[in-house]
This record gives sequence, structure tokens and C-alpha cells, in this order.
Amino acid sequence: MRNSPSKPLASPWWVVAGSLLGLTVGNGPVMQFTFGVFVKPLSEALQTDRGTISGALLAGLVATGIATPLIGRLIDQHGTRRVALPAIVLFALGMAAIGLFANSPAALILMYALCGIVAAGQTPLPYSKAIAAVFDERRGLALGIATAGVGLGTMLMPMLAQKLMASFGWRGAYMGLGLVTLLVALPAMAGLVTRRREAATSADGTAAGPAHATPNAMAPGMSAAEARVSGRFWCLAVAFFTVALAASGVVAHIVPLMTDRGVPAASAAAAISATVCDSIDGNTHAFAENKAPNPMAHVNGILTTLFNACHPALRTPWCCAWSMRDMAMHTELVKNTSTKMVTIALPTAAGPSRFNSSGKPM
Repeated sequence: MRNSPSKPLASPWWVVAGSLLGLTVGNGPVMQFTFGVFVKPLSEALQTDRGTISGALLAGLVATGIATPLIGRLIDQHGTRRVALPAIVLFALGMAAIGLFANSPAALILMYALCGIVAAGQTPLPYSKAIAAVFDERRGLALGIATAGVGLGTMLMPMLAQKLMASFGWRGAYMGLGLVTLLVALPAMAGLVTRRREAATSADGTAAGPAHATPNAMAPGMSAAEARVSGRFWCLAVAFFTVALAASGVVAHIVPLMTDRGVPAASAAAAISATVCDSIDGNTHAFAENKAPNPMAHVNGILTTLFNACHPALRTPWCCAWSMRDMAMHTELVKNTSTKMVTIALPTAAGPSRFNSSGKPM
């Protein structure tokens, strides 16, 4: 940066730090990556099969997918702060409520669906929006560092859920996850990510705000209405939704598959956590580099890992554990590739008028 910010927390990198913290307890680490830890206890407590239990996560993910565009529109209209802060509170309360009110499979599915709706406000969406408002040239690096919080949460949240369950049961574990989400994400969003725009400077040392915004009428790119009727946009949307759904389905069953083969529950949770180094490395490299990544390399890795996991000679508990960990790593890297394409390639194609600093309220 050319100029040193004169006000406390004026550097835009504080937005990145807050986003890193907030995404550590984002919807992925808290609602998705911990689910495998709960599958067996929920199945036993609610006296139903795993397929029915898995329907709860499906309901939550589909609800998040449907609600995310609506949350995005609300953020555009009212600013990140006014939308994200209530969403974080409701998401935390929803996770805690699962431990209190999930007394039947139907109640569990309903609770996850409701959590999925408000979880759209605790996805990378609001954090990416805030970063895009104060970064331009180094936006890729900033997004890579911030979304590495998902990897950090992937390491911490399953192990935390397992420890809470060992001490307080599955109901206490859900309430504990809700409390941690509230204590970490709310201060990060309120105090760092959405602080007053006047205190922020852009990544090159100039002030962020309307004075440096590119007028929408003069900047190139499509409007939201034009994008909605573009076949290319819908191809991207369907592809990203499908990748996320498939990857989530794989990760949710890693812990049950491993414990079925004799791996202790704590070690199975740690196997998910082992993906964090690859996830963080994949995030920072994928966002920092300008060249397009090759997602098919990771798809091939997933297929190879599945073959290894099913091979009769490799069905020992720890071989299975490593295979599941490797598959989780590749699915996470596929998701990182998709995120890069959304947050960097799409703004480039659609034009800076829709994605760069715009002076909108945060």
C-alpha cells in the first residue's frame, strides 16, 4: 500500500481477517462437515436408518442453495451488515435448536431445512461481497486468505463436535456448535468485516467509497437482468450447484464409513480435519494465480480414491481412513476451483460495474 491508514482498523486487510474468522464457523464447517459425526448417534437416538438421517443434510443444503440468491439480493439492497448479522444470530440459534427440538426424523429434517435458509447469510457470499468492495488488484489473494477459513473450520469443527458429544451427548454438541458460531462470527462480522466504510481504504492505499467507484452506466458488463437470460450464466449456476451437492454428500458419510470399518470416532473426525492443509493451500493458490485451474484433475483424483477404497486388498481401517481423507481433499479442491470461477472469472466476464467497489452500504 502506498499510504498507511491513519485510523484504527482502517486497513482493508482487517476485512480479510474478519472474514477468515467468520468463515471458520461458516455454514460449511458447522452444518455440513460436522454432520458425519452426528449420523450414527442420531440414527440410534431417533431409531431410524442413515438414509433418513442424511435427508436432513440434503434438506439443509437445498434450502441454502435456494436461499442464497435471495440473501444476495437483500445484501445488494440493504448492505452486508443489515443482512448478515441477523442471519448469523438465527443460524446459531437454529443449530442450538436442533439439540433441543429434534425429537423425530421429521423434526430433524425440518430443523435442518430452516437452518439451511438462514445459513445462506453465513456462507462466503457476504464476506466475498465485503472484500470485493475494498479490494481490486489483490482481490484474488484476499479472497484466497479469507476462504481458507473454511478449511480451518473443517479442521476444528468436526473435532470440536466429537469432543462436545463425548462430554454432553449429541444434543449438547449441537448447542455448543451454535454457541461457538455466535461468539466467533458475530464479533467478526460486526467489528471487522462490516465496520464503517469511511474507515476503510482500498488495497492500493486509496479510499474506498463512492469517490472511487466506477459508474455503472459507463463500466462494461451485464446487468443482473441480462445475466438471468444468459445461457452461459445458467450453465455455470447448475454446474456449481451440482458440484457442491455431490461434494457435500461424500464428506457427510466419511465418519460413518470409517467407524464401520473399525476406526475410532475421534480418529475418523480427525481424518476429515486432515483435509485442512490441502484446503488452505488450494484456496490460496487457486485464488492467487491468474490462470484457470483444471478441475478435472481433482475429479480424476476422486475416482481413483474411490477405486482404492473399494479394492479388497485396501480395506483395512487405516487404508480406508486415508482413502476417505484423500477423497475429501479432492472434493474440497473441486469446490475451491468453482469458487474461484465465481468470484474472479465471473466478475471479469460480467464486467466491473457489477462487482467492483460501488459505494453501496455495507
